[in-house]
Amino acid sequence: MKINFTQLFVDSWNFVRNKPKFLLQFSLLFTVETIVASYLLVNAIPENLTSISLNQLDINSIHLPSQIYLLIFLHFLCNLFLFSWAILDIYLFSYNQSLSINQKIQRILQRLPGLFAIIILIILPLIVSILEVSLAAFTHSNLSFVSILSFILGIVIFVRFCLTFVDYLVRNISIFQCLQQQWRQGIKNSSNLFLFCLINYFFFSFVMQLIMSLSNGSTFMEVVLHLICSAIYVFSIIFTYRFYSIFMQNGGK
Repeated sequence: MKINFTQLFVDSWNFVRNKPKFLLQFSLLFTVETIVASYLLVNAIPENLTSISLNQLDINSIHLPSQIYLLIFLHFLCNLFLFSWAILDIYLFSYNQSLSINQKIQRILQRLPGLFAIIILIILPLIVSILEVSLAAFTHSNLSFVSILSFILGIVIFVRFCLTFVDYLVRNISIFQCLQQQWRQGIKNSSNLFLFCLINYFFFSFVMQLIMSLSNGSTFMEVVLHLICSAIYVFSIIFTYRFYSIFMQNGGK
């Protein structure tokens, strides 16, 4: 069954209109998290690297401090936690349910190991493939057939299982059951999943990059632009859950 994406945008916008506090709260949380993480990362980069131009950069000679990797991991962890919290809240709103803050935190923490496993299984192959392609482009070297094949395979895996994260978070099922269910739901329905990924991971990202390019260097402008981008990101989370709920209700048919 073909999903009406125009109606999805309308439904997502109606959710924002009905729950403006939700949009404001999570936009502020994501903005603060992004600004703090960016500030810490920029100050952790050695001065000798910041002064090197792109043409002078030698990838093989780069040695980053261990604290940078720790900061990147903490940034990822905070973003994952906030994303999970937002999805859980949307799920509870949709079914007129409520949980205390402690119950929400406990539920997210219980599912966190499984969420990491899903990320490794689904997202990591695509990230590795993208890094290989980027590295080949940066070093002006040719891509091997294996690299091209792994890149295509990474995209296919990501598209087919892109809703696994949400499904595992809101339903009390195992990772295997979740993957199995998402595979069945996606049979003969790859076009909907592919279009969703284009909108959610490329269109929204492109809009956010376009907005951040308007920065004039002032701190105030940076904060405003980050806030706008965070609002778009929160909207994309709402859009994700709306797509997931319709996709599951229709049985992927």
